[in-house]
Amino acid sequence: MTSRDDSGQAFLVVIVLCVGLLGLGIWKFSNALGIDMSAGISLFFGFITAVTLLGVGWWQQSSYGGFLSVRGVLPLALLFVWLGLGPALQQWGAIGPMFAGMTDETRPVEWWANGYTRWGVSLLILGGGYWLFFRQERY
Repeated sequence: MTSRDDSGQAFLVVIVLCVGLLGLGIWKFSNALGIDMSAGISLFFGFITAVTLLGVGWWQQSSYGGFLSVRGVLPLALLFVWLGLGPALQQWGAIGPMFAGMTDETRPVEWWANGYTRWGVSLLILGGGYWLFFRQERY
């Protein structure tokens, strides 16, 4: 075996360890919030996407005005956080026990956790946020 093969195996071990640590972190995050792993993944990556968008907006703010600024990407970042909260809200707002054959989509939930409210708030965040953004850009 050459040293080139050994470095490839070491890189693979590092990748596996990083993925394992990420999975452990998401599992701890999910347990701390009282949600299952799939809802925790959705919420975690919603937060990561929002922070990344805000970072890009902050980084590009001095270069380009307008849309690629913190103010310009804020409604989109809030939308990603809200969409990531969807599965967690569905679990937190569940009414009654979970019976055999029920899925998260068919389980009855509170009004603030149902699909209509989530889509309505999504439209409000995106539409209202960009309405305010473009309204302020005009003046």
